[in-house]
Amino acid sequence: MPPSESLRQVNFGQLLRASEGLTQWRPMALGFLTWVVAGLLLVAGGFLGGSLGGVTGLILGGLTGLVALVLMAAGLSGVGILLMDKAKDIPPRSMMDALLAGLWCIPKFLGFYLVVLVVLLGLALVGAIGYFLCKIPGIGPLFLFLLHPVLVVVAAAVLTALLWVGVPLFTPAVWEGRRFKEALSLVLAVARTRLVPTVALFLALYVVVSLIGMVVFGALLPGYAFMTGIATSVIGPQALAGGMGALSAMMQGYGGGDGGLVAAGALATLLIFGLAITLMMQVALMGVNLVYLSATDGLDISASENALNAGLDEVKRRAREAQEKARLAAEQAQEKARQVAEEAKERARQRAAEQAAAQALAAEQAAQAQAAAEALAAEQTEQLAAAQAAQAAAEPAQEPAPPVEEKPAFLDDPAPSADLPTRFTLPPAAAETATCPQCQHKVGHDDGFCGECGHRLKS
Repeated sequence: MPPSESLRQVNFGQLLRASEGLTQWRPMALGFLTWVVAGLLLVAGGFLGGSLGGVTGLILGGLTGLVALVLMAAGLSGVGILLMDKAKDIPPRSMMDALLAGLWCIPKFLGFYLVVLVVLLGLALVGAIGYFLCKIPGIGPLFLFLLHPVLVVVAAAVLTALLWVGVPLFTPAVWEGRRFKEALSLVLAVARTRLVPTVALFLALYVVVSLIGMVVFGALLPGYAFMTGIATSVIGPQALAGGMGALSAMMQGYGGGDGGLVAAGALATLLIFGLAITLMMQVALMGVNLVYLSATDGLDISASENALNAGLDEVKRRAREAQEKARLAAEQAQEKARQVAEEAKERARQRAAEQAAAQALAAEQAAQAQAAAEALAAEQTEQLAAAQAAQAAAEPAQEPAPPVEEKPAFLDDPAPSADLPTRFTLPPAAAETATCPQCQHKVGHDDGFCGECGHRLKS
């Protein structure tokens, strides 16, 4: 689309309608009541959390804070929906319907912020990979010199599109009732074809909001100072003196018996400035809706929607491929684990069989050894019995022969000695030649037993 066509379709004159937000009492009441209820929830949650203490108090305080946050987001979206009805000049819906519609907008906002996070992570990943390549020796400095400006320009364009187009335009697109994909396609179409005019519109809107804010606070602050001075002179300094100082006085228990005046003055101050902030918020939201209507007037989002659908289909295809690969990898891992388990079981079974065979062989060898030992013992017993029987049979044959009666020496001596008393004494030669029939050891003629083996010589 030519730039002139883009600028022609973006109407800067509509921004003057942003001041209409000051006159819309329904969104003003809804926003103010939302802030009041959320503040009361936070105070109650803090009080209950401090009273209970421990984990219970912490959980209760966290839940109360979460409910207050959801209520504030729903209330802000409800205000935007009511102002969108006004910007499109259609009959406004009721505050309860706007609050419920704002509550259903929260999931879409969360999904969009998730998309923004993915985009930022992808941008950071691309930059990290590029700068990692700059560490290549030799060509690294030249690569950094060429790559760094490109990455800076790309990051500036992406961040500008997110901050000036993405977030500000996606929100009113959801308030208008568009689906998530349709709103995202619209944001992409504006970023691709009308980025510069849209940024110029938001800059003009900020100028308009600042001027209206100067008018509102320029009228409010003098009136607040004038009436606060009169109240201080009539009631006393403990009530309204110092404006926000009344809050500090209330928190510190200042005023003694006039504590009710201190509390009333503090709440009145909060009410005044809360209304002023609510008015400025309505002007800003009304202006955002007007910028959205101007930026999207006559915009063809079919190309962006087709590109988005193609991108989403590609992401889904890659996700399915990754899921299929993950499934195959899981199946392969399970099959491998099953094979490893079966191999382990088979090895364990083989080891058990080997151990059983070794135990059986050891038992058989032990039995054979025991049988051999018993046979050897029986054989030794038989040999011992045979030896004892042989010894018993040999003992009668070894009994000494009865002694031969010795004849006197004088019977054989042709010349007997004249010494008659000694004729009955054994000759020395005969006494010396006597031996034991058992061990052949020399014994005396008169010995009854052998001195060497103890054999009995005489019966």
